[in-house]
Amino acid sequence: MKNAIRYYYNMTIGEIRNINGIYHFTYENRNYVLAPVEQEEEKLKQLYELQMKLYQRGIYVHQILLNNSRAIVTNINGMNYIVMLLLYEKQKISLKDILYFNNHTVFLEENKVLKRDNWGRLWAEKIDYFEYQISQFGKKFPLIRSSFSYVVGIAETGIQFYQTLPQKKRFCLTHQRIHVTDTTFELYNPLNFVLDARVRDASEFFKNDFFYGKDNLDEVKEYLYSERLTVEECLLFFSRMFFLTPYFDLYEEIVDGKKEEEQIKKIINRLNDYEKYLKELYHYLRTYMNIEEIEWLFK
Repeated sequence: MKNAIRYYYNMTIGEIRNINGIYHFTYENRNYVLAPVEQEEEKLKQLYELQMKLYQRGIYVHQILLNNSRAIVTNINGMNYIVMLLLYEKQKISLKDILYFNNHTVFLEENKVLKRDNWGRLWAEKIDYFEYQISQFGKKFPLIRSSFSYVVGIAETGIQFYQTLPQKKRFCLTHQRIHVTDTTFELYNPLNFVLDARVRDASEFFKNDFFYGKDNLDEVKEYLYSERLTVEECLLFFSRMFFLTPYFDLYEEIVDGKKEEEQIKKIINRLNDYEKYLKELYHYLRTYMNIEEIEWLFK
């Protein structure tokens, strides 16, 4: 990769480290990565233009660089890569960091290529695809087969609830995925950016925190209060809590052979507690706003 970086980017570098398929290197005392990309060219173009607009407004994210042909993508040995200049030292982030980023990008104009706002359709399509996959499993993945219907039942409640909500959102810069273990690398990585409602990142953070960390209902209540969310934003947040991203993401990694099925036990063992968690959150919200009745949450 050193030769490719020198040839395409005119950088002569020393040590290069491959960490999970991403090549990290230093050039003239600044940190860079050479990262594989699967995004379509138009989306990468929009992300490149977005980072320029953010920079002009004083919002600094990792910078995608053009190669010496003025192209965003560089094909190396049949794979597409981009080079990014890292503007921040890698350190763990908090929910406060995520919310600060969201709240300072609310003013961004809409962009159809980067928008990910039709949650009901996206969730339904994903579930349909997974159901087809499971029908082909046979006796493979017994832990998934025994838990999948329960998780889908919860998700379908979220889809139905979401479809009753007004489809008016204030868009800001959010992330395709956010985890409690994420660092500044993920937070400021343009490849992870999507335009969506500002509750997206918080809901994903809290779900991930619950299934891999701790009971955080008090923190959720504090977030709903302190962030001065509108009623519509609170209900959008609640709808996202039904779609168990930690389970579905791990499902995909297991089916793709990247992780062992045994690892999904940690999620499965928390499902009953999560049902109670949703019930408590539901009743908390009902004390402050009108919310559609969801029968199984009353039991």
